[in-house]
Amino acid sequence: MAKSDKLIPWLLSFEGGWCYDTGGWTMKGVTLKVYQQHFGRTKTKADLRNITDKEWQTIFGTYWTGSGADRLADEWVAYMMADFYYNAGAQAVKALQRIVGTAQDGIIGAKTIAAANKWQRGQADLFLRLKAAREEYYLKLAALAKYSRFKDGWMRRVNSLQYGSLIFGDYTVKNYL
Repeated sequence: MAKSDKLIPWLLSFEGGWCYDTGGWTMKGVTLKVYQQHFGRTKTKADLRNITDKEWQTIFGTYWTGSGADRLADEWVAYMMADFYYNAGAQAVKALQRIVGTAQDGIIGAKTIAAANKWQRGQADLFLRLKAAREEYYLKLAALAKYSRFKDGWMRRVNSLQYGSLIFGDYTVKNYL
């Protein structure tokens, strides 16, 4: 099984600092709304801007488990799912469900996990199918004016996660996990 702490440095290399985007005020990919859901409605923009590593890890942990990454047998499929889910939520799960032929309810369950872990064409094939579904999802979003400015970053991010390696900027770390 994959370990989330091995994906975190790569993921955070794409989740810059403080910004205002389509989800509102955001720090390390966490919106103010999500931050308040986890730590209380009294949390402010200033609190979010100063999110601690522990707080961020608590929030990311919910994405890790929500994506099923903690139960996927292949680490690279788990990393793709966790990162996709961190950006797209239930759409990532629906993509996996569509690929493996389970009910597309957006909730990762035992049937979807079992189908993914027993994928007949192999885990590298499943990874590539997830990657293609993710690219398709982002391209559809980027066709909307509201999201078009994110297209290049989304594609760079997707292509920086390859089966067996993570690409950090100008260098690749192969099988370091």
